[in-house]
Amino acid sequence: MQAYEIWPGLESGDLVFIETADPLARFLKRATGSRLTHVGLMRDTGGGPYILDATPQDGVFEVAIDEFIERGVGHRYAVYRFNGLKHPGTTNHPAIKTAFDHHYLKPYDPYFRLEKSAFYDAELIWTTYAEAGARIGKFQRLRDLGGDTSEGRAVFLSDWRHNPLCKSATRGIEACWAQILDQEIITPASIANDPRMTRVYSSFDDAR
Repeated sequence: MQAYEIWPGLESGDLVFIETADPLARFLKRATGSRLTHVGLMRDTGGGPYILDATPQDGVFEVAIDEFIERGVGHRYAVYRFNGLKHPGTTNHPAIKTAFDHHYLKPYDPYFRLEKSAFYDAELIWTTYAEAGARIGKFQRLRDLGGDTSEGRAVFLSDWRHNPLCKSATRGIEACWAQILDQEIITPASIANDPRMTRVYSSFDDAR
């Protein structure tokens, strides 16, 4: 039985953030100081709220909000809203429309590249909102996020020999790592901290 309640004020297009416990989450918490380590896009359906996100297991896919929240540490979650994409109530939220028209069922991107053939979760949110007319959050270099740590290496070097950035890194893993550190990524925390975003609900016991 679920140990939480679904906030009744959810609207299509809301962003739902959770704290995960995988190696990427450990890196993100240290890099950003935020417990918001994974993000999905809420779609209201006849069967209740569903969350569209990108995971290594399923790629770009949607699940019932209960299942999404259960992935989070302590089943805590936060809901953020961007009010700059108005749309008629009879049509899908613009970000949802772009997601399903162009990106649904695409694979997960384990190399965190900014390209549209595969996605990680925050990149999917950034892309769908950007295609709908709003660029939320900002990209940051891994180096500037303090990526040169054991947590960063565990995530971004886990399959370095197949990373497209490293095909020219003939000197081995350290040359590859130097290139990866200059790569820019978008984080869930950066999206949540965009000044145009409003936190409308949180079951966390702290602000971020």
